[in-house]
Amino acid sequence: MTRRRRALLVAVLVAVSLIATVIAVQRSAGTGSQTSADPGYGELSRPPGLLVISDSFGGGVDPRIPIYWALIARRAGWVARSDSVGGSGYANTDQPTVIERLPADREQFDPDIILVDVGRNDLSLDPAIVVPRIGEYLRELRRTYPDAEIVVIVPGYVSTYVPPTLDALRTAIVRSAETIEAAVVDPVADGWWRNRDLEPLLWQDGVHLEAAGNAYFADRLYAELVRLGIAPDRGAVS
Repeated sequence: MTRRRRALLVAVLVAVSLIATVIAVQRSAGTGSQTSADPGYGELSRPPGLLVISDSFGGGVDPRIPIYWALIARRAGWVARSDSVGGSGYANTDQPTVIERLPADREQFDPDIILVDVGRNDLSLDPAIVVPRIGEYLRELRRTYPDAEIVVIVPGYVSTYVPPTLDALRTAIVRSAETIEAAVVDPVADGWWRNRDLEPLLWQDGVHLEAAGNAYFADRLYAELVRLGIAPDRGAVS
């Protein structure tokens, strides 16, 4: 259950106790478009909203391939939106950085859950440049969305190779996430790509995810969201 929903439920309970009235609420049966992903979701006027902030991994490379976050949202019953710009990151200036895009995100999106999946394009940069940008962005993200559940993915490619800059970025992400009460998911440290044939997961460029790769990534990430208490336990998403 998200931070916003917990606050809403507390407010409802307080109101009930003040007026000393017992109200029986019967949840009506919903259609497929009416989500009840969590025991608290059914009382809300809209499904939970997911915002994905990413690079080309979140933008996709082939419109025929379902992207991992869309698979997750479908399973959870969330409404998903994406701000995904290929080549972007915390500090990489080939495209507008995530903090440069934040004002537009503020105007366009009011999410309950935010998934930050960037940093791959920063792995080739000097960590002395990237690390401060990570902290700056995550602090501003929390100020912009004080009630949202925020999950930050430690960056990496679909490979067993670990770039020498990764440790510095991981440490910065973990420390910054702690200060803003965000969760961290680390596919590299958790061995998502070890001891398996990666070729069927990769698109023709050998970098981005094919349909099978998106499904696998969605399954692993969804399991983490369930463990964190953010997503409902509904089994595999693929």
